[in-house]
Amino acid sequence: MSWYVVYCGKVPGVYATWARCNAQVTGFKNNSYKSFPIKEEAEASYLEFMGCEDDKVFVKPPPKVVRNTPVLFVVAVVQSFFLLVLLWFVLARCYNCL
Repeated sequence: MSWYVVYCGKVPGVYATWARCNAQVTGFKNNSYKSFPIKEEAEASYLEFMGCEDDKVFVKPPPKVVRNTPVLFVVAVVQSFFLLVLLWFVLARCYNCL
């Protein structure tokens, strides 16, 4: 069984079948891939291509999701309250002027 490394394609990586490898390189301009007889060689080649050492893949952690929806809700309510008080004050003052 052969293993395939896609260096430049839709989704670079190591693939176990030609069909999956071919799906990643077909239609991708300037694609690059190579076949290996064993999985370990394919993984080592891919890691070397990615610039990783000692079989360590450095993955950038996902961005931290800030869940401050309650804070935003409170701010919106407070702003709305002050807007209503200001509107009431202006209308009451104008009503007295008439």
